[in-house]
Amino acid sequence: MSSCAPEAVLSARGPLPITSPLIGNTNMNLNDLLRSGDIDPSHVLVFRHRPPEPELNKVLRWLAAESPDTFNAYQQTQGEQLEKIMQSMEGVGYVASF
Repeated sequence: MSSCAPEAVLSARGPLPITSPLIGNTNMNLNDLLRSGDIDPSHVLVFRHRPPEPELNKVLRWLAAESPDTFNAYQQTQGEQLEKIMQSMEGVGYVASF
């Protein structure tokens, strides 16, 4: 796994302002959401799935909206090293990809 603890990765940017009709205005981060679901943030591998190709990066939002099956196939494809890390977490951890 990464040399950086997931807890540190998750809190690197701090809380995000959230507005919800159910909870009103508040500051919340991913760790808060995980804990509210009884998930220990240290058992979560979080990564931002961003294409290295500039042209694909430009159309990624469009792809998600217009071709969700293609977008999901892209999101489900990982490099060999990340696949190994994810396999080592099977049954004991979670993956959050954005």
